[in-house]
Amino acid sequence: MPTDSKQLIRLQILDKCFADQSQVYTFDKLLEVCNTSRATLRRDLKYIRDTYGENVFAKSHNRQGHQLIYRYAIPGFTICQDHLDSAQLAQIKSMIIFLNRFVGEPQFEYLQSIIKQLEKKHQLDIPPTQAIVHFDGNVNIDCNQYLAPLYEAIINQQCKQIYYKPFAKSLRIYIVHPYLLKEYNQRWYLLCGTQDSVDGPIMLRILALDRMEKLNDIDALFISSQIALPDEEISDYFRHIIGVTRKDSHPVQDVVIKCDPKEFMYISTKPIHPSQRIIPDKPNHIKLKVQENYELYQWLLFYGDKIEVVSPQSVRNKFRSVLQRMVSKYNDK
Repeated sequence: MPTDSKQLIRLQILDKCFADQSQVYTFDKLLEVCNTSRATLRRDLKYIRDTYGENVFAKSHNRQGHQLIYRYAIPGFTICQDHLDSAQLAQIKSMIIFLNRFVGEPQFEYLQSIIKQLEKKHQLDIPPTQAIVHFDGNVNIDCNQYLAPLYEAIINQQCKQIYYKPFAKSLRIYIVHPYLLKEYNQRWYLLCGTQDSVDGPIMLRILALDRMEKLNDIDALFISSQIALPDEEISDYFRHIIGVTRKDSHPVQDVVIKCDPKEFMYISTKPIHPSQRIIPDKPNHIKLKVQENYELYQWLLFYGDKIEVVSPQSVRNKFRSVLQRMVSKYNDK
């Protein structure tokens, strides 16, 4: 057995996946389950093959024939029957104590069942731990119940029926083909293809999880993101915007912002967007390569008089109009 405690945890997870003959685990799905890098997963798979033989896995492909399905060739086989010595058990115990400190976050929910299984299997007595890592969250948003099923639906390419109630609009019922989950400003969003009926056209939408009222399984053919968004990868959808609002009629452009010296130190070390760059020959200036959208102006308003939009002129003019409307609300009558 390996001596690295993180690998021990991953091997426990992989062993459970490979032993489950009812599920389909491709390389990409194993990446999601283990929450690790491609290189690390390849090393783990190589370790299993080197230790238990090349024929430890059954040779089969998924229905598209593009990716191998990873499962044990012999039903009931497990690599976790070996006796763990005291040092290895101590490493597992230490890792569980560490993981238990990440409490209350939906992205770590899947770890809870694994932790309980490890504690039961190895008869580990784990004392209660005090949380030492805090994540800023919005306790008033009751949408976490949808995260796990949507996460699984994306991995397994499964359609869902969603009852959706936008603000100030009537209830809508969509057949949803989920592609990507995104968190922004303490809210979760789903990028997906939607249909009003099974035979209806597909439309790309962004749905806020806190506006979902019901989530059902539905027997419908999954439509891939390549059909709903044929001209780009789904992972690039948010590439040129701040937040989640995207209007393809707005071009990607350089937005140059001048900051107060003190604010510049903060903004330059906490980028609002991956494209943010410091302009070397202009002191206290930064540049963003983004599309104009609602969230861009919200970010500009956050810094108020500590920044100035230099260019493009269209963004400068619109921001000036926003500020003028704000000032008009405070004019004493």
